[in-house]
Amino acid sequence: MDFVGDYKKVGLIRQAGATWVEQAGYWLFGNCTYVDGSIVSGDKAIRDAKLFFNAIDRHVLSRKALRAGQRLERQVYLEHGKARTNTHLHFFMKGKALEHYEIIQQVAENLWNDKIYGSHNCVVLDNTAVNRNSYGWKEFDNLRAKTLLVECCN
Repeated sequence: MDFVGDYKKVGLIRQAGATWVEQAGYWLFGNCTYVDGSIVSGDKAIRDAKLFFNAIDRHVLSRKALRAGQRLERQVYLEHGKARTNTHLHFFMKGKALEHYEIIQQVAENLWNDKIYGSHNCVVLDNTAVNRNSYGWKEFDNLRAKTLLVECCN
């Protein structure tokens, strides 16, 4: 195994991922946590993320848009914390129209607690003035790591 080569590849992927987030111009950054992330499996977190983001789409977009396959643009990351014992989610998101900014922010924070068993809180912050673009890639520390939750991204 080429540890130096792998380390460089990981760095390049993390840098490219941060650039990808920046170029997408996401308006909002979210951090959704559980009361006890140490007892939340990756499978439960994925199911919760799917439920959560589908609920946001249903609250923000029209029924016609949803039937046409439209979804809010987002990137979602599943993380487990520094010690790998605290499962939680991060996301970047933007709407289709400016009025979606506040709606997404309010709905996300409420839906996380209403829909997700064992949820603690969901904090949604403005992402237009602060550079958080690399935040979702911080736990991508080896080539086998899976942090980007592709099944929830649009």
